[in-house]
Amino acid sequence: MAWKKYLRTTFLVLAALAILMGFAFQRFSIYHYNVRENYLYDISKSDAKVFSLPVNDGLINLPPIGQNVDTAILAINVKPSFLSYFLQPSIEVGNGDDHLKQVIEHGASGIRYVNLSHFLVPDTQKLNLETHFVNLADTATQLYVFPKHEVNNARILVISPHPDDAEIAAFGLYSHSQSYIATLTAGEADKNIYNEIYQNPIEGHLKKAELRIWDSLVVPLLGGVPLERTVNLGYFDGTLKKMYSDPNRPVESEQTGVKEVQYFRRQNVSKLLDGQTPALATWTSLVSDLAYLLNTIKPDIIVAPYPALDHHSDHKYASIALFAAIKKLNRQEGLLYLYTNHSIYNEYYPYGETDDPVSLPPNFQTVPPFSSIYSHLLRAEERRNKLFALEAMHDLRLDTKWLTPKGAFTVFRKSLKKGLFGYDKSYFRMAVRDNELFFVLPVKLIYDDAVVKQLQGSLATH
Repeated sequence: MAWKKYLRTTFLVLAALAILMGFAFQRFSIYHYNVRENYLYDISKSDAKVFSLPVNDGLINLPPIGQNVDTAILAINVKPSFLSYFLQPSIEVGNGDDHLKQVIEHGASGIRYVNLSHFLVPDTQKLNLETHFVNLADTATQLYVFPKHEVNNARILVISPHPDDAEIAAFGLYSHSQSYIATLTAGEADKNIYNEIYQNPIEGHLKKAELRIWDSLVVPLLGGVPLERTVNLGYFDGTLKKMYSDPNRPVESEQTGVKEVQYFRRQNVSKLLDGQTPALATWTSLVSDLAYLLNTIKPDIIVAPYPALDHHSDHKYASIALFAAIKKLNRQEGLLYLYTNHSIYNEYYPYGETDDPVSLPPNFQTVPPFSSIYSHLLRAEERRNKLFALEAMHDLRLDTKWLTPKGAFTVFRKSLKKGLFGYDKSYFRMAVRDNELFFVLPVKLIYDDAVVKQLQGSLATH
């Protein structure tokens, strides 16, 4: 009978291994790139000061870096441990009782970047650095410290391709200054999330547009931005690339059949576009509208997507339209603060959980240009405010499927799967973080064709 016991034990071991391998495979399926490659950035060309720092017994001794700084990024070289293929690897940084965890990919190997900006406080001389389910390939690190970015008294214009992009990328930033928010589209595209209420999909998409436009105008009030400084331009969701390809040919809303952008502009309260020629649904009109807003607002900082690092078509072309508007005005002054809401390599970036720090996104093909990096820290109360701002966005809530028992069970099943296998693409996880991250460039650099080509990256989308 001993052979039966042996077979039973062997079967159980093999079954357990199969489950572990299946779990690891599911975890790895969220990465659409080789996790054993170095992240590709050239921070040495920025305005950062560079310090070579060894890690000794899990400690980093910080150099004297002064007080006129606000962002610090640590480059480390990692190699995977066996458990990193099954359990979530991370780098934990601490200073006394204050600790933050930087999550990296399962099985990660090569250069990764840890955001230390949270710990740039007076009298910090040492930081604990502890690895979990990953190892340091060597003890040499490079610390990049960036000069302070003056944002609190700046006039800021946030370019939001869709309702919610401004809040996801920059709610904390725009809540601190004299800010303006220009949302380019009505947000009517994608699935009909109200199909349990509207059997006619056109009605569902029109209601979706109405609610999302309202969100784009009103939710910024939670960040102290009055209605007079928010505007929705009413262009059609998912059409910017098509408009770009034939600049003077009008398009229409693919989901609703609406042909006039004025239809979606009816909800605007702001007078920011008063005096501007009524728009057509064309690329030429979009560039003209953006130029008009730039000339009216005269921002010190323009916040927009980074086209080379953001795969969403509307995000790429929103910034390309912005660059064209700047050139139309021959505007030279000001700064671009570029964000990434949809990483070109992984929709699950930034990794980790709510309140974890955000660091540099995955990048492997070309080196993206920037003059500086700004990590805008959010205190606990600011993170709570951002959470409620996102919760106020209708499209970020559960759709109306949960109203039925069958639909509620489907929501539960999908939520369980997300938790087990790391499939959570919720912006409540990805955006409510210790910081908001921006790549900074002087506006005048967009007159350099080589720089613009690098900024745009590949205009193909996933």
